[in-house]
Amino acid sequence: MNSKRAIPIEFLKSFLVLLENHSFSQTAVEVGRSQSAISLQIKRLEEVAGTPILTSSGKSLSLTQQGEVLYEYAKQIVRLNDECINRLDGNLLVGKIRIGIPSDFAIAFLPLILGRFTETHPNVSIDVKCDLSADLRQTIDSQECDIVLALDDGRPTRFLKSLWRDPVSWIGLKSHEIHRISPLPLILYLEPCQYRERVIRTLTQSNIPYRVLFTSQSIGGNHAAIQAGLGITALSKNSIPPYLEELPKSDKLPTLDDVQVGIYWNARGATKATLEMGEYLSEALNSKLEKIPRGSS
Repeated sequence: MNSKRAIPIEFLKSFLVLLENHSFSQTAVEVGRSQSAISLQIKRLEEVAGTPILTSSGKSLSLTQQGEVLYEYAKQIVRLNDECINRLDGNLLVGKIRIGIPSDFAIAFLPLILGRFTETHPNVSIDVKCDLSADLRQTIDSQECDIVLALDDGRPTRFLKSLWRDPVSWIGLKSHEIHRISPLPLILYLEPCQYRERVIRTLTQSNIPYRVLFTSQSIGGNHAAIQAGLGITALSKNSIPPYLEELPKSDKLPTLDDVQVGIYWNARGATKATLEMGEYLSEALNSKLEKIPRGSS
C-alpha cells in the first residue's frame, strides 16, 4: 500500500463540511481546527488527486471534474467509516424516529440535519410531522413524536431539554412596497401562533393601524400570498426562505420580541436514536442561534 496516496478520514470530513458552507473559517469552527489547518488538508487532498479539486469565484466554491469524483467517494468513505465505528462500539442504530417540527424550521434546518444523520445511521427510518409549535409540544406527552423542535411558550415542562433565542424579523418583498401601506396589510398563521401574537401586540402597543388580510395554517399558502403582494408577515430570522426578504425596521415596522426555540423529548423513553438526533439538532441550532443557559430566559 502506498501511504503517500492514502487519504485521512478527517481530511475528507473537512472537505465535505467545506462544500456545505463554502467557508474555510466556518469549516474550521465546525471541525475544531484552525483555518490554516483546513487549507492544508485541502491542499493535501489535491496532492493525492494530482490536480485541483476546487475552484473559487468570489465567496463561492465549485468542484472541478476530479473534485466531483472525490466528492462522491468522500461521502461513501465517511459514511462507511462512521458506520464501522458505530458497529464496533455496539452503537449501530436501528429503528424509527418520529420528529415534530414547525414547517418554517423544517425548511431551514432539516435538509442538512437529515442528510448527515441518514448517512451516518442508514438503518434508522425517520417520520416528520410538521405542525404549529403549540400542537407539537403536546405530541411528546401523547407519544406521537419522539423528539420535537418547537417555539417555547414559557410554560414549565419536564420534556424541555435546551433553549435557544432567535430574533424575529418582518418578512416580505421590498419591491412590492406593501410595508409602506396604511393600514398595514398582514399575512398571518391561524391562532395560536407566537409570530401572530407578537405582530398584533407590537403594532397595537405602537398605535400602528393594520388589517389581517390573509390567514392560513399552510406555510406555502402564506408565502404565496406574500409573493403575490398581498401583505407582509413575521418569521424567525433564521427561517427566512431565499425567495422572501427581511424588511428594514421603521416607524411602521417596529422591533418584534425574540422567540425561544426548544428541543423536547421524554428522557424516560428516549432511545439511542432519539438522543443522537437530539445531538444533531443541537449542533445545527448552536451554529445559528444563541443558546440560553439553564435557569435563565
